[in-house]
Amino acid sequence: RKNDDAFIHHSSAVELPPSTEYRTYRQNGVTGCFSSPPQPEVEGKVPILQGFEVDYSRENFDRNVQHLRVRVITGSGNNRPIIQVCHADFNDDDVFDFYVRYALVDEDLVFGFDTLRATKNDGGLDTRVTFERPVNTVGVITGFDVEFVSGDRDLDHLRLELNQDGRAFVNFKDQTNNDSYRWQIDVAYIGA
Repeated sequence: RKNDDAFIHHSSAVELPPSTEYRTYRQNGVTGCFSSPPQPEVEGKVPILQGFEVDYSRENFDRNVQHLRVRVITGSGNNRPIIQVCHADFNDDDVFDFYVRYALVDEDLVFGFDTLRATKNDGGLDTRVTFERPVNTVGVITGFDVEFVSGDRDLDHLRLELNQDGRAFVNFKDQTNNDSYRWQIDVAYIGA
């Protein structure tokens, strides 16, 4: 591993209620896209994404990426979270390990869900979308997808930001900064 790629991290947190439960899911030796088996039932709770890490330290070369996904979902009609992680390139043969940390919030504190999405046809600066959140709530990310439209690229920058003023920003680019990409952020609105 070269360890010469720049990485900038900034995150902000929303204070969650004391009744919130926290869980972590880990998986080693994954390639392409992965969906976990259903996790233990979480009756009356809604999963929200808290953090994740994708680790390529097993291999000795840089990775291109076409599609990046991290989501914690519950299936229709059941309360068993499924963790989805995708870090795919053109042939899905790069081995990685990952962990996803998620919180389980009481469902009576969740006042709605939203899916924000856009396509950026020429790369470049951030794409922005606006959204309206219910009064007295905060938006939290439950999952996201970003994907280069025309194949894999050497990832240079990834930005996902959900502001409480009703704006979301995404930037997913390689070094040429001119490749089209599409994205989606899944949001839950929690009572403040």
